[in-house]
Amino acid sequence: MREPGRRRSIEDWAGDVGASARTLIRLFTRETGLHYRAWVQQVQLADAFCRLARGDSVGDIARELGYASPSAFSAMFRRALGRTPQHYQGEWRTPAGRAVV
Repeated sequence: MREPGRRRSIEDWAGDVGASARTLIRLFTRETGLHYRAWVQQVQLADAFCRLARGDSVGDIARELGYASPSAFSAMFRRALGRTPQHYQGEWRTPAGRAVV
């Protein structure tokens, strides 16, 4: 959670903790109620919301979260939330253009 842009597979984590990937997948789903990739996406969305509210650009957020392009990040964001990151970014701006946090 400290590094939402760091790409680690479930196999990477399994190796770190000395379990098989299959066991870790089963335990992760049982403990969190989410598949690993869905959980990673939720962490990234939470991080993106904080960054949008802070006024970071969509391009910077996409790059820091490891997306190939701002449009790939925006597509994931829209699929998950039904709106683009720019929509939320606009909601948190005052008429003078400053972020409201």
